[in-house]
Amino acid sequence: MNCEGQDCGLAPHGSDACTGSYLDFSPADRWIVSRLQKVEQEVAQHFADYRFDLLSRAIYEFVWDEYCDWYLELAKVQVQQGSEAQQRATRRTLVRVLETVLRLAHR
Repeated sequence: MNCEGQDCGLAPHGSDACTGSYLDFSPADRWIVSRLQKVEQEVAQHFADYRFDLLSRAIYEFVWDEYCDWYLELAKVQVQQGSEAQQRATRRTLVRVLETVLRLAHR
């Protein structure tokens, strides 16, 4: 999803770039962040165990089976039909998860 030029709720509160201060995270947003935290723990453990095969598999399965297959489809509805606070929260979650996955993959 293209979030470029949109308010993703990432600007510091009170700055000129922040058009709204409230974020209304949906159950889908909370779910994908909880799954991301679990994958971060798995990746850390696999690094510690030198199990790079399992590490790459955990990232791959999260990206394709959860982020792309489920969350992106749920996020489309939020972005199209949600309130401004819900849209901002969903865009913030999209950016947060993508950035974190890219960091995990390039450790």
